[in-house]
Amino acid sequence: SVQSFPLNSNEIEALKTVMLAQSQEIYLQKAKINQLKGSILLKLAIRISDFYNDAIQLIGQEVEQSNLPISFFQLKGLYYTCFSFNSYSAYCNRKKKYGEEISYLNQSLYLLMQVSEAEETQYSKLLQDAENLRMQILSKIETVKHENEMLHLQKIPPFETLKPLPRAELVKCLAPKDMELSENSSTNNLFIGLIPLQVVIQVCEYQNRFKDFINCELVTPIEQLNQNIHELFTNLNVETEI
Repeated sequence: SVQSFPLNSNEIEALKTVMLAQSQEIYLQKAKINQLKGSILLKLAIRISDFYNDAIQLIGQEVEQSNLPISFFQLKGLYYTCFSFNSYSAYCNRKKKYGEEISYLNQSLYLLMQVSEAEETQYSKLLQDAENLRMQILSKIETVKHENEMLHLQKIPPFETLKPLPRAELVKCLAPKDMELSENSSTNNLFIGLIPLQVVIQVCEYQNRFKDFINCELVTPIEQLNQNIHELFTNLNVETEI
């Protein structure tokens, strides 16, 4: 049987926000496959992170009591934040803003350290993606720091002083056409074609009782009768098949 658990209004809104994040992830994956510019990728990625963080905030003080996978939302939000920071660091490098580049890379490593400490083994794919991103950043940050110390001599600004990254949102919630109501219709019209739950339960119970009746009143007596006839013919030394 399918297990269910109650959801309050905030959790329902949180799930809706997570669905928006997942929808935007599809656009990000397509953008990566089509090799679009890093500036586009970071705008999509940081908005995905916003969606997951918004979902956690909607649940609010009820995080510990919630049945939703909050830790998954947190890991997703951290991963896409770091993904966008890494993409923006490449933009900083092209613009010769080496100090900002190092600041974004340092912040990414700090956040990815939190992801690597997660114990949720059921999210192994996400954790592996985060580890791959961490190794990618580690492979270039030392070179960038060394070049800045020896050549550029740019000051590394505190991360808190950097401006927010640009966002791009390509998804929004739309009600299905068959759920749109006209001015003269009511919400009851949405459920005209549905069978009441109590009727479904009664039908299932009737089907179970019918199967039990067939087994008890027909199948079992017939099997017993066949066995008795077989024993009778056996005792009479009569060969037969039943």
